[in-house]
Amino acid sequence: MISHITAAARLVGLAVLLHGTAAHAEEIRVLSSNGIKAVVDELAPQFEKATKHKVTTVFGLASALKTRIDGGERFDIAILTPPLLDDLIAKGTVAAASRSVVARVGLGLMIRAGARKPDVSTVDAFTRTLLDARSISYATAGASGVAFVATIEKLGIGAAIKAKARPAASGEEVSANITSGASDLAVLPVSEILPVRGAELGGLFPAEVQTYVLMAVGVSAKMQGSAAKDFVTFLMSPANSAVIRAKGMERVAAATYTVVPDWLKLPEGRPQLGNQHGDIAVSSAGEVFVSVQDPQAGLQVFSQDGAFLRNVPGAPSDFHGFVIRKQADGEFIYGATLRGQTIVKMTLEGAIVMTIGSSAIPDQYKVRNARSNQLALLLTGLDVAPNGDLYVTDGYASDYIHRFDKSGRYIASFGGKQAPYSFNTLHKLAIDTRFQPARLIACDRANNRVVHLSLDGAFLGVVAQNLLLPAAIAIDGDNAIVGELNGRVTVLDKAGAVVDRIGANTAQGIGTNKTPPAEWRQGLVLSPHGVALNLRGDLFVSEFSAFGRVHRFNRQ
Repeated sequence: MISHITAAARLVGLAVLLHGTAAHAEEIRVLSSNGIKAVVDELAPQFEKATKHKVTTVFGLASALKTRIDGGERFDIAILTPPLLDDLIAKGTVAAASRSVVARVGLGLMIRAGARKPDVSTVDAFTRTLLDARSISYATAGASGVAFVATIEKLGIGAAIKAKARPAASGEEVSANITSGASDLAVLPVSEILPVRGAELGGLFPAEVQTYVLMAVGVSAKMQGSAAKDFVTFLMSPANSAVIRAKGMERVAAATYTVVPDWLKLPEGRPQLGNQHGDIAVSSAGEVFVSVQDPQAGLQVFSQDGAFLRNVPGAPSDFHGFVIRKQADGEFIYGATLRGQTIVKMTLEGAIVMTIGSSAIPDQYKVRNARSNQLALLLTGLDVAPNGDLYVTDGYASDYIHRFDKSGRYIASFGGKQAPYSFNTLHKLAIDTRFQPARLIACDRANNRVVHLSLDGAFLGVVAQNLLLPAAIAIDGDNAIVGELNGRVTVLDKAGAVVDRIGANTAQGIGTNKTPPAEWRQGLVLSPHGVALNLRGDLFVSEFSAFGRVHRFNRQ
């Protein structure tokens, strides 16, 4: 429990923080997800006491509240899951600059008070607990219910659990199913379990299958006064993190990025970088490699401060996707050529170490060219697994992923346009080392989703959807950074929830390579096609651009 002294100190801090911002008392109407209700219920009265503003709260399922807002219901502040809030931002309903991620909450199993605690110590134990339960309740339209269904499908027990499930329309109904004895287990965010009388938290989902529900806040684009912004400031204040933790939630430690204006410096006599339809990578020394469709300068190298250093001699001019990987025997560039239909391994100085030609891939995985009538590949991206195996995607043709060992020997192909994969332009991929064993994470561009596959080719599920033509991806600690061709970079956490947006742009010209430099705006991306990070986490974004464009965003 938070002490009265601590609470009083927070109120003094709030008064100082917001001193002079409220000329008169205002009423704020907050539409908030149930997932953060316990936090809002405690903090709203403190805010009212310190500011004299009136806070009116309406709680419900995030999806239901979003529908009400879309229908015209008045609100000043919305606290919803990030995808729902972002849709309101895209529609102009919520002010983009007001968006903040308040906290996240993991999923737990609710049990009746005094009941025996279920075993959730391992994934296997958790699976047995679910299978042994008499009845399991969850909110079908809630973020927790959607995540739970995805989890049991991944565990291969979806049909068995659904056969004895007690679906509910709301978190309140889920809780009632537990307290009445109608169900012996229920799934809800921990923050919705802790306040329920007659029930208790039976245990958290194991880390390997845990899903976090994020709560994001935004202010109505129609809001005129300062009261709503003041409430958001209070909600986000570090002084209130103790309340967040006490209610079963945690702050999201998201990195923040600042744009480095005019970072790239072209060599004398070169007015433009060149026609870009490629990728970007950073060496262990911090040098930035950029691929350009130029026979004389297909792979250009820049220093950490953006100064041009050199061209890589002999590099292909059609590296659509490439990575740099440091290995026991050196540091190498691995690239997929778009027109050349080859996979190339070369040193950073340009010496060719290995070439894998299209003949290494069985014809059954190729697509017949309509003009030449020849079977062909259109390779778009690749990465290297910890054991040295190569995974290459044929994203502009068959949508198959081709696997080779470190010597270049063909192993297998998987994926494609048919179920269960159903890929449509599997553009680029990365090895996702956040999981053990490692897996593939890939951009299924035309389906606007990011997906997971095992290294043996099993389809593991959708990581995130409703993106804006995801074209490139890189792993950054616990997060994945996705470059979206239609003008945005998105940071996803391990569960696939949106943590941050970088360089988001809604202006005319996104998604095309024809926007001239005179129309570029600093810090706003147009058509991200490659993403890379240096060792300190600074982000580099290359674009699909006839003129050539590279962004640098420094991590704070």
